[in-house]
Amino acid sequence: MSKILDIYTPDQYFKLMRDKLIADGVGLSNFNKGARVRSILEAFAIVASTIGFDYLQGLRNSIPVALYDGFGFKKKGATFSNGYLRFIRKPSITIAYTGTGSSALLTNTSTELSVTVTGYPSDSFTADLTTYNTLEALVDYIDALPNFSASLVQNGSADPSGLYLHTDNEIVGKYDYRNNSGLDLMMGPAEEVPSILAGTMATIDSVSYQSREASTIPEGAAHSGPVLSRCLVSGDAGNCLARAIDTMNGKGVLTTPIHGVEHVINDSAFSGGQDEETEVERARRFLVFVQGLTGSTKFGLQSATLGIEGIKSCTILERYPKAGQNTVVADDGSGSITAELIAEIRKVLDGDPSDFINYPGCRAAGITINIVDPTVIPISVIIEIQRIGTLSDIDEIKTAVQSAIENYINTRQLGQDVVRNEIIALAKKAHPAIYDVILTFPSENVSIDDMYIPRTGSGTGGTITATVTTLTSMP
Repeated sequence: MSKILDIYTPDQYFKLMRDKLIADGVGLSNFNKGARVRSILEAFAIVASTIGFDYLQGLRNSIPVALYDGFGFKKKGATFSNGYLRFIRKPSITIAYTGTGSSALLTNTSTELSVTVTGYPSDSFTADLTTYNTLEALVDYIDALPNFSASLVQNGSADPSGLYLHTDNEIVGKYDYRNNSGLDLMMGPAEEVPSILAGTMATIDSVSYQSREASTIPEGAAHSGPVLSRCLVSGDAGNCLARAIDTMNGKGVLTTPIHGVEHVINDSAFSGGQDEETEVERARRFLVFVQGLTGSTKFGLQSATLGIEGIKSCTILERYPKAGQNTVVADDGSGSITAELIAEIRKVLDGDPSDFINYPGCRAAGITINIVDPTVIPISVIIEIQRIGTLSDIDEIKTAVQSAIENYINTRQLGQDVVRNEIIALAKKAHPAIYDVILTFPSENVSIDDMYIPRTGSGTGGTITATVTTLTSMP
């Protein structure tokens, strides 16, 4: 490989200048360490070497930039992850109360108040009225429960005094203690239909996810269907595993209050978020681009598809499923692609007569292009974890290992194998209390063909099973 420019070290520059002075016969002869002339020459040598290396580095950096600019080969920007949120209504309740009361006192020690959530999530409580022997105390107890609330109205002008049980400020039952009237009330799901507007947000670890469409919780249903949503933070930081947002279990918050809605959850992963393309990644993509400059070749189709923001990997199947047809298998990191991306790929490859400048197309005449999702290969993992000591929580260790493995599998691209040693290495590093892991399944590397992509977790058929054993002594 030919050199772009001769660059020398400070010592080499010093020797060149010394030898030149000696050859010119200028009468300088003391070039020993500490001599003034040597110190001057060494200072010049350091400066010359630094300038040379800086110039060379700048030249090397400018060459790819010039190439990229000449071809209009722009760096791909960061993309946003997409997924689905599910919204869960405040629970409907069953109330069963029998007994007697006098004024604000509940003195019958055999009575109790039982409340059971019939919606999703399920919850219940039983109040022992020997402990909560005033309505005020009972109200305070119910109000402190996570899924229930109560209010006490005494001497109300419009309504008799009593204990009101309600969800989301909607009264669903009352006990009128003045008349000693017992209550046996069965409440079904609320009749109202909560409206979930586009733009509704949920947040976890300072990262927000926003619904892109409106939805409702139908009458009689405990929760909405999956609502298409997008992360508001671009890049890999927006990707998250299934149930990373689960307000029922203290994971995240429903940032946008919705009348009649209590919780939010993501049943499946948010994926497709990519960081801005690195220079190394752009260089690799440029090689494919150069190979495909003829346009209609396999490399040309691949380069054009990879150049679309949001596309993480793709495979071109020539003459598939038959002669005269090529198939593009594309992925945005989620294991599938959106309808919007499919439409964009179609315009890039087929061209758009109404916008020929931006979409000239690269498909050969007479060739039909098919655009398909990858075929997902479900990956299951069975792993035994050996922990050191008993200070670390078992569930915490299991969750860390499962998350590490799931993230590894679900970030593999088209045609990338699932490698046992990589799973083992990631599992070992998942938690500081792990001594060793034993990977039972898969028993060998999982080979993935070009049009397939490995995935695990919700909706894929793949599961990750982890067990933890405690080492009482080091092996």
